[in-house]
Amino acid sequence: MTGSEAPSRARKLVQAYDIIISTCRPTRKAIAVVPEHLHGQICSTGFSVIRAKENINPLYLHFALRLDSTMEQFRKFATGSSYPAILDSDVEKL
Repeated sequence: MTGSEAPSRARKLVQAYDIIISTCRPTRKAIAVVPEHLHGQICSTGFSVIRAKENINPLYLHFALRLDSTMEQFRKFATGSSYPAILDSDVEKL
């Protein structure tokens, strides 16, 4: 499937070792590191994509993003009561 054939929600290109975070109900800890075999694939806009800086280990960043203290930050940023969600800009604030 090409990018133009993908659903409108599938518009984010990911690279190996990017970290994707579900922006809907982020406190479920639906956070993953993109494996090498998925480099260059497209993911849903329902995920925030983080690319670690060169001097930061993406596996450590993944660990840190799953900490309870990070989940508390997500709770503070989340909007909506039955379907809480955060924005990409909220993730960037961390």
